[in-house]
Amino acid sequence: MKHIKWLFTFMLYFIGYRTAIAQKHVMELTPAIKAEVVDSLSSILIKKYIYLDTAVKMSTRIKGRLKSGGYGTIANPNDFAGILNADLQTVYNDLHMRIYYDAGFEKALQTKSYMESVTRRMSFLQLAKQKNYGFPNVRILDGNIGYISITQFYDPNEQSIEVVKNAFNFLKNANALIIDIRENPGGEPDMVKYICNYFFKEKTHLNDYYDRHTSTNQYWTNPIAPSATFALMPVYILVNNHTYSAAEEFAYDLQSLHRATIIGQTTGGAAHWVSSSSISNGFIGNIPFRKAINPVTGKNWEKTGVRPNVNSDKKNALDTALAIAYDCQISTSKDSAIIKSIKWFRVILNSKLHPFKTNTATLKAYAGNYDGRLITLKKEQLYFTDTNGYSIGLIPISATAFTFTNNDRQLEFKKADNGKITALNFIYQDGKIENFTRLK
Repeated sequence: MKHIKWLFTFMLYFIGYRTAIAQKHVMELTPAIKAEVVDSLSSILIKKYIYLDTAVKMSTRIKGRLKSGGYGTIANPNDFAGILNADLQTVYNDLHMRIYYDAGFEKALQTKSYMESVTRRMSFLQLAKQKNYGFPNVRILDGNIGYISITQFYDPNEQSIEVVKNAFNFLKNANALIIDIRENPGGEPDMVKYICNYFFKEKTHLNDYYDRHTSTNQYWTNPIAPSATFALMPVYILVNNHTYSAAEEFAYDLQSLHRATIIGQTTGGAAHWVSSSSISNGFIGNIPFRKAINPVTGKNWEKTGVRPNVNSDKKNALDTALAIAYDCQISTSKDSAIIKSIKWFRVILNSKLHPFKTNTATLKAYAGNYDGRLITLKKEQLYFTDTNGYSIGLIPISATAFTFTNNDRQLEFKKADNGKITALNFIYQDGKIENFTRLK
């Protein structure tokens, strides 16, 4: 079963390339070939597809189309595969199912040589390495919030586990953790389980997988040393409508166990495991054969997707997560220094999420020289230039206060009783204030 899982992950990258090659060397379909393909596909569906009743309906659909002459004018194998796909999807829209034409790969599936080839396996491992095993971005955000971007869940081998360990070790002192799986197509459930080990101090039942021919496989976490740290850390997971498969499982499992807050858009809704089957005459079927059953909900995310706890579009999802994380820390922390620091970043973030509207006349009134420090107006935005000539933009957070675009200081303009601007103050995160008098 192991080779089936990594094969699917491999195919996510190489299927487009191999199909393009196959399209250059296609045979002409005959009625006999089409009949053989339909008959073989029907048998495979009934034997393997996760829902037997649906498989029977799919078989009836394509056999009926063949008998009525619905495939009669199709001469190109790629066109035939596309129409077979469309017919199957009219019965049940399974996002994991796909029929396609690739004579070379179909022959390899028959002989097993291609799947077991060392060259193929090494190519996949090299690709995974080039993508840092799905961890391209790990950093600390303002307010000591950890951030991990996971672009795919790779097989948990020695190299990929080392990457995961290094990422979590880097973030072990964070106040909260944001995990970004937007655009993640899925991958290995075993890697999902391994990463989930970090978030539970006790052995925890994550998920079950069921198929028609074997017993149900249960997935449980196994606490590891860092679990003591990360099990107490608030977790926020970013998703969107291009989050699929194992990535959906990651979000669904942690949401069901109330271990993470899901933020973003409803995910794609693909909950089935898939294996590649040789149909005949160069045709391949990616056939879903196993489904997830969550032990908490008794269901999965097939077709429904994972619904977020907090809705947000892709553009603002990260900032929305930061705002929630900041508010949580402000309300729960007993450390006044941490609260003060987080409030600083919350004000700045709020100005980004809800920009303060300032008119041009007000901005012009602020322009001037303040003890050699210049405030200038360019294209409806104020800029600050220090005595060394360094210039940086200002973002309004109120009628008189602005933050620097690098978030290291805030600036507040002071008015006299007659309304004229007389000075500006620098306000630092530690509470320090510097005052500069307006010269002109």
